[in-house]
Amino acid sequence: MSFGLLLSGMVSGDDMRDVSEGDDVVLECRFGPHLSTRGPTVYWTRTNNRDKDNVAIEGTPLEQNYEIDYVPTAGKYDLKIKNASYDRDNGKFECRMRSQGSGHELHSKTFQLTVLLPPGPPRITPVEPSATEGRTIELTCSSSGGSPDPLIRWYRAGMPYPLESIIKNGGSRNNPTSAILSVVPQRDDDGTDYRCVVWNRALGEGEKLESSTQLNVNYYPRVKVGPENPLRVEKGSPCRLTCNVDSKPAVNSVKWTRNGRFSETSFTYTIPRVSIQDAGTYVCQAENGLGQSGESDLSLEVLYAPIVSVIAKKEIEEGENVWIKCNVSSNPRPASIEWIKMDDPNFRQTGDILRIERVSAANVGTYACKAVNIINPSGDTSTYERTGNATVTLMIKHAPGKTFIEPAEPNVVEGSGVTLNCGANPPGWPLPNFRWWKEGSESTISVGPQLNIGSAKVSSEGVYLCQPTNEIGTGTIASATLKVYQAPKIVQTLQPQILKKTGDTNFKVSCTATAKPRPSISWAKDGQILQPNSQLARGFYRIETHDIEVKNGAYTVNSTLFFTGENRPSGQILAEDRGYYACIAENEVRKEESHMYLRVQHKPIFIHQRTSEIDRVAYDSGETAHIPCKIQAFPKPEFDWFHNSLTLNFDSKHSRTYEQNLTILANDVYISTLIVHGVQEEDYGGYKCKATNSMGNSSSVITLEAKGPPSTPKHIRVIDATEVSILLQWEAGFDGGYEDTKYLVQYFSDDEAVGEASCQNPCNITGLKQQTEYNFRIKAVNDVGTSDFSKNLTGSTKVDLTKIPDPIEVKFEPKSKTLLFNLIKPMPMAEAKIEVFVSGEASWRKYRMIPLEFVNTHEHIIEEEKPLEQVRVSICFESEAACGNSINADEVNSVPAKAHISGRVPYVIGGVVSGFVVLICVGLILMFCCCRKKKIVKKDYEMGRGRDATQDAPPPYYNGMENKGMERSMDVIEDTLKNFDQQNGYISYNGLHHQPVNGNGTIPYIDQNSYSNSNNGGSVNSQDSLWKAPQLVPSDQQQINMQNQSINHNHLHATMHHQQQQQQQPHPNHRNSGNYEHHQSYSNAPDDYVSYDNRGNYATDPYGPIPKPKRRLDLIGDSPYHELSGLPDPYLEPTSHSHAHPTHNGGGHEQELPARTQPMTMTFEESLESGYSTPNSRNRRVIREIIVW
Repeated sequence: MSFGLLLSGMVSGDDMRDVSEGDDVVLECRFGPHLSTRGPTVYWTRTNNRDKDNVAIEGTPLEQNYEIDYVPTAGKYDLKIKNASYDRDNGKFECRMRSQGSGHELHSKTFQLTVLLPPGPPRITPVEPSATEGRTIELTCSSSGGSPDPLIRWYRAGMPYPLESIIKNGGSRNNPTSAILSVVPQRDDDGTDYRCVVWNRALGEGEKLESSTQLNVNYYPRVKVGPENPLRVEKGSPCRLTCNVDSKPAVNSVKWTRNGRFSETSFTYTIPRVSIQDAGTYVCQAENGLGQSGESDLSLEVLYAPIVSVIAKKEIEEGENVWIKCNVSSNPRPASIEWIKMDDPNFRQTGDILRIERVSAANVGTYACKAVNIINPSGDTSTYERTGNATVTLMIKHAPGKTFIEPAEPNVVEGSGVTLNCGANPPGWPLPNFRWWKEGSESTISVGPQLNIGSAKVSSEGVYLCQPTNEIGTGTIASATLKVYQAPKIVQTLQPQILKKTGDTNFKVSCTATAKPRPSISWAKDGQILQPNSQLARGFYRIETHDIEVKNGAYTVNSTLFFTGENRPSGQILAEDRGYYACIAENEVRKEESHMYLRVQHKPIFIHQRTSEIDRVAYDSGETAHIPCKIQAFPKPEFDWFHNSLTLNFDSKHSRTYEQNLTILANDVYISTLIVHGVQEEDYGGYKCKATNSMGNSSSVITLEAKGPPSTPKHIRVIDATEVSILLQWEAGFDGGYEDTKYLVQYFSDDEAVGEASCQNPCNITGLKQQTEYNFRIKAVNDVGTSDFSKNLTGSTKVDLTKIPDPIEVKFEPKSKTLLFNLIKPMPMAEAKIEVFVSGEASWRKYRMIPLEFVNTHEHIIEEEKPLEQVRVSICFESEAACGNSINADEVNSVPAKAHISGRVPYVIGGVVSGFVVLICVGLILMFCCCRKKKIVKKDYEMGRGRDATQDAPPPYYNGMENKGMERSMDVIEDTLKNFDQQNGYISYNGLHHQPVNGNGTIPYIDQNSYSNSNNGGSVNSQDSLWKAPQLVPSDQQQINMQNQSINHNHLHATMHHQQQQQQQPHPNHRNSGNYEHHQSYSNAPDDYVSYDNRGNYATDPYGPIPKPKRRLDLIGDSPYHELSGLPDPYLEPTSHSHAHPTHNGGGHEQELPARTQPMTMTFEESLESGYSTPNSRNRRVIREIIVW
């Protein structure tokens, strides 16, 4: 609803006219012209805030800026007001016509003229309103200076409709018009904006004046307790009760009460360890001075495990009934209550009452009442099981039962104590008395359930007996044999130190020990046991051990260590014999040792820093060189140094250049260091170090040279391997004089690019593929250059057990004990581990490892006499430890029909194929006999003539990875059934007869590049290729080769002669070429044999396997059958000379990578593709054949 419409309804009956101050306005007064004939008097009156007066009579205006337009005959009497002003013209104007004499009013017209003035800006009071919740506050919005009186509306923020308010009109522009809004504020009103809108007709429809204020409300406290209500806390756990107060003004503290008693004033009420007594209702109360407090209560529930109580013991007579109550207190209530008997897992009763009827001695024992409840503390999504129990001892008067002694086989070390415990089952009640005695004597040696022997002697050994007795009866007699052991004691010790010379013979040392049980004596050198069967012991030592005597079970054993052996020359003492020797006597009690230090006098022996090359040091000119000479000798040696055959005298003038430093290490090791100050060119060369002592002398040459590139690392070896890494170690060569020499490791596999890693020795190469063979080579790198690469080392990563596929559809039929399972694809390199769970056994047992063949479905009869409860299967690689998940078999009533005949399928197919091959052989023999005469007649002619034929160029030969399948093809070629697909009674030979033919009669070379990053398909990072099933090479070629052996030898001679001519023609290099140039080929085949060029009309078997054009049949030779396989064609294969010089786009390194060799052992990643090409390799070669018959 607009402001204009509201105003028009306020003064009905008057004409409303608006005029802006300063504008002109015409007030039109119309009357009937006939009234003018009566001679009336007409005039205009004006009523404003000041007075009421006439402004015009007849045609005469009485005010300036007023004009009269009076036309009686036309009934017109208009008042025109010019330059309207508020003080003068704002008011009521009346046009009146009265008759003369009587004054009777003939006509009147009233106008309410409003001189429009815009209102003044709204003003809100109070300026910053503040209220208290629930107490009324008035907001006044006023505006003055406007004409007419403005309309004032109040709005609350977020509400589109005006609020109800009291309007007080000013009546003039000098008096303000106001709207009073009464608000009873609530908490939500705090901070709320209230807006006042002012408008009158002086403003446009879209214009308005606004002002707003924000209401500040003080509200009473709102209290919220937590963290949850009710709050569940487990007994013994800490508890924090929180009190959150929302109030204005804010409160500084709260008051916690429990059961009306004051407890705490902080906002957080903490109970360190909740007890059952802490459960109840807690009230948090808050006040902020507004006269009304807020409060909220929280219920604390204390969760606790069952508290179980029963009587401690109960004594009854045999034959009576037992009834014992179990009292349980818990929160929440127990989920279960049951009785169990200690030491009797078979006894169990449910409920809180233990009932046993007609008890006997077998019921004696301790019974436990066990209660379980489930708790769920607040704030925890998990539930927890809590248990409480209490025991009662049921005592039934009875005689002791079967007696026993613990330990059953006691033993004690001489001088130590031992305790034997005697008991009975049932134990007997009242408690029995125990009597102990020793076999061979009836004298009582002790009474009570225990026999204590404080310090055992050899005489303490023997059989001890025990028997319990009470007022009801006597138990059985139990016995135990006590063995008294003696710790080893070395009675003949080793001499602490012995001095020998190299060359001494017939040296031996002995020691003797006594112990019970019999001690074993071993020898150790420098902490390492000399194992009698080890190579070290047999080569340099001989150990003899024998018993001297046996007395009272105690053995005296002597052992002698002879310094003689097959590797010790003439039984002489060697320098290496120095060290610490130990004679170790040991039995079940402990071990005892005797030690000896053997010192050997020998001449100096040099200890070289490197074993594979002479000692070298490197320093540049001007540097100070340190040349170490390390030897081992006893007694202490003297050192002499020589350079260029001259003795270096450290006391002469050379002492300024040369200096000697001696370092003494343990184990008779000495290091003489020659220091050369300010190295010059003439200082380079060999330095002879000579060491001399009383046993002789030795010398060695150490070369001083300028710094340079390092030497090649040697003796690389694999230290460890995981599924994704291999740890390498090697013998470092000379570092060229740079201690910070680094090493570059290159590695590659058959289907990965060369990788490099810079590391130190040892080096862990990571990021490798599982179950993959890698080649490694290493070179050293320092600041001035690099060494050559080392020899290649081959290492393999392990199998990732988590990636081994699980067997699927594992079924077991118990009646026939038939196990049937499937694989996602054939895995010929793997084995299946079958485990069985036999009735009566406590755990799984391995039954057998069976090899997996080139099939998906496997069936096995388990030959186990006992009933089988369960069977499971897992797939293993390399060993039983490298297995995948074990899958339990589902028990079925019958084995699928397909499984029953699966074992006979190979024989059926074999019979069909054999018959088919026999028919082919018969047909070939008949053809050969019929055509032989014709060939004899035409032989000379056919040998002399040739027939031109155009062949496609051979595919390019790429030097690189070999075909994995070809290397193992001969291992599996005997299997004639694996690669045949039988459909509708026809046998398809993998498309060998269905090669596509070009229009020119030749067979195109079909490039079967794989767009996968893996040799065998699949992503490099995926596991697809790892488990890819290998394919077999079809063996039908063997059969055809055998059939063709009777073909004319003259024809072979012609063919070989033609091939020798072809060998003279060099092949173009196709390494970087994408197109194949055609070349001429000459055929000497006779006309009687149909060329393969005319076989393009052979139809493809629509039900056979997809043809695999893995060879170029037009390159096989001139055999009319074109189906022969065997040897590669030497005339079409690039020569070895051409292979030795492959084309490169850029320069080579200092040493080229060797050609990648194919491992002889096939992994389960490899593919056994049949044919002649290598479709699973990025770089492939084509194998051609020459057939000899």
